[in-house]
Amino acid sequence: MQLIKQNLKILIVSPSNIALDTIAERVIEEKNEGNLQYELTRIGHPARMIESVLEISIDRQLESKYSFLKKMNGLKAYLKFVQDPLEKLRIKEVIKKLNIERKELALKILRSSNAIFATTVGAKDKDIQALLEDGNQNYFDVVILDEAGQSLEAGCLISILLAKK
Repeated sequence: MQLIKQNLKILIVSPSNIALDTIAERVIEEKNEGNLQYELTRIGHPARMIESVLEISIDRQLESKYSFLKKMNGLKAYLKFVQDPLEKLRIKEVIKKLNIERKELALKILRSSNAIFATTVGAKDKDIQALLEDGNQNYFDVVILDEAGQSLEAGCLISILLAKK
């Protein structure tokens, strides 16, 4: 919380989803109780998150702010029934554009986030890697590694190398 209040970019990682979600849950509670204005984002598959953390998941934020998944799933479902090759090609182009738009929107969310939560291996997620495409390999000011003793060294290195500290 002290690092967040200093307006630093923080990556919080743990080898297990439940440990990570426990930390995220406490930070969310602190934010809500103190009416603090900072952004949090949880990277990972929503099925592996506890309910109280889902509100900060990248997928939930994309859906609530931009209805991205609804559009994408609708097009993919429609594509299965299309017979005309030209129509299929057109829909595939729209899906491709939506994927590009999704990447840009995810970047917008991540750039505005003060703290990003991911598993040690999840730190290699495509959305986080997109932050690094500009050659900024040390995007985060600080990485906090919870349960470091239980982490594999290779998993730790994925996230440790993303920060200045």
